[in-house]
Amino acid sequence: MEVITPAGLTEAVKYMNQHLGTKVLAGGTDLLVKWKEGKVKLDRVLNVQGLQELRYIREENGYLLIGALNTHGEIAAARVVQEHAPVLAEACARWAQPDTQSGNPGG
Repeated sequence: MEVITPAGLTEAVKYMNQHLGTKVLAGGTDLLVKWKEGKVKLDRVLNVQGLQELRYIREENGYLLIGALNTHGEIAAARVVQEHAPVLAEACARWAQPDTQSGNPGG
């Protein structure tokens, strides 16, 4: 298995366009479980865990924007989410116990 760790989002997108079929690793739990069960073949994996461009929570022009790498715990704790989307904040808070809220809904 080849694991690629891009330096930035632009590099990640370029790589995905050039290597169709590459799997993306963000948190990894679902992907790795499926791989271990033999449900998915991993020839190439693009590790995006370190891409800070995919980690943000903000309100912009009346929209709530949440990056793919934000965890349930980060979303639940974000004041902007609590103010503009309290149901989402509550759902993320209840998703798992506080010590296991490191999963991300986008990853």
